[in-house]
Amino acid sequence: YWYHSHVGSQRTDGAYGALIIRPKKIIPETRFERDDTDKLIILQEWYDSPSDKTIKSLLINGNGRVSGSTDFKTEYTVYTVEYGKKYLFRVIGAISEDVPLRLSIDDHKFTAIAADSQDIHPVENLTDLWIAGGERFHIVVQPKENIAQEMAYKIRVFGYSNPNTRTGEFCTIAWLKYPGQKIDKNYVTNSACTGFELTSPQRTLNPIPNSNSEWEKPGNIFIKDLKALVPRPTIEFFGQSLLNTQYIEFEGITFNNLVMDYSRVPFLLQNGNNEELQCGVSCNINVTKISNASYADTHKYISTHCVEKSKPTDCEDGKPCLCEHVIQQPSVDGYWTEIVLINNDISAPAHPIHQHGGWFWVVGMGKFPYSINRTFIMEKDEGCNNVSYYNANKENCLHRNLDLPPAKDTIQVPPGGYVILRTSLDNKGAWLFHCHINKHVLGGMAMILQVGGPRYVKEGGQPWCTGELVTDQNCPTKPLPPSAMTRN
Repeated sequence: YWYHSHVGSQRTDGAYGALIIRPKKIIPETRFERDDTDKLIILQEWYDSPSDKTIKSLLINGNGRVSGSTDFKTEYTVYTVEYGKKYLFRVIGAISEDVPLRLSIDDHKFTAIAADSQDIHPVENLTDLWIAGGERFHIVVQPKENIAQEMAYKIRVFGYSNPNTRTGEFCTIAWLKYPGQKIDKNYVTNSACTGFELTSPQRTLNPIPNSNSEWEKPGNIFIKDLKALVPRPTIEFFGQSLLNTQYIEFEGITFNNLVMDYSRVPFLLQNGNNEELQCGVSCNINVTKISNASYADTHKYISTHCVEKSKPTDCEDGKPCLCEHVIQQPSVDGYWTEIVLINNDISAPAHPIHQHGGWFWVVGMGKFPYSINRTFIMEKDEGCNNVSYYNANKENCLHRNLDLPPAKDTIQVPPGGYVILRTSLDNKGAWLFHCHINKHVLGGMAMILQVGGPRYVKEGGQPWCTGELVTDQNCPTKPLPPSAMTRN
């Protein structure tokens, strides 16, 4: 895991760090032999100043050098390893803006065993890995059995200042050092990033999904292609456990043209008295008495009815609406909500969308060679949340994989494409759901996924406990509006 600030440019300026939590029970590990705390790779782009968003360099664990410079005081990070030992490396994308980064290791391949701290079926013989802001991967480096060269191997990190046009190259390195190898302390990456080209054939995990050529390229492995190591109970109970589907379109840097206005009253402490400031969706819970098994086959024991909230009165039709964007869901163990993220513009970034408070399961992901919209996706998916209709019309519906779908908490959404997420409704709270491009979340590309809470009746354990905290009380300082935050 990692922790970081969500205030202004603090994360960009270094207010973040790694958080490693190992299993409580020591289970014999066969996937790797060494799990050293120092085998941590934190990646970030580096800017000249908080106000100047021109990339100057890339950092690994805060270390790096400006390409072409001879006046430097820092060293590249060095990872020491032994021959023949499989090492676990934790890779964290502490990236601030739209700068996905690619990691590779000279003359080495590696295996991915976890994504966003959740185990996956091992993806072996990888040549490289792309990582966006907020994402994390566990990789196991396949070791050398004996020395093959005098100098240490380079761990290469590469990215573009504009990923869509693939221009503005930046790069940096760290060293992978075996016993007896030397480090070139005078090495500095050149501004053209010569030597960072990868030779074919490549086997790439999580490439930027921003072009159809990448989407269809042999050897590319996207998140939709991963398999969870452990099944998630009830997710495959399509007809019974799925309560509702929400379609969220990225219009500019908004969700459904709603600009998040961060409330002066923390969402967790709102007691339902300020809903006139809110927008989004409210889902009510319905419980149906089941008299026999045949009735249960055609009727859900628990269902929801979702309605769109009225927007604040000062919002104009067709224009971005500044409001407290909340999707209210009941808390129901074993049940799910589905969120379809729609990145409408073929020229948009592959927004990395992050959910606080737990994981979602990626059950679908697709891309079209043209721009799309919410209506287009909803029409393609009409009726498909009905299990009988879906089974009879799979070719006409958005495909859903319920066989060991991978868990993530951050996902890149393809431009001109979509991602289908399922989130379990068993974790009560008010959870931030946002783009992890810093400029975008500060500009209002966020919403709250509320599970349970005070607006629901006390029966059924819906409200959460706030202890001694006072509800419906303004914070001393109101959060800055999105337009002001993006200037900081």
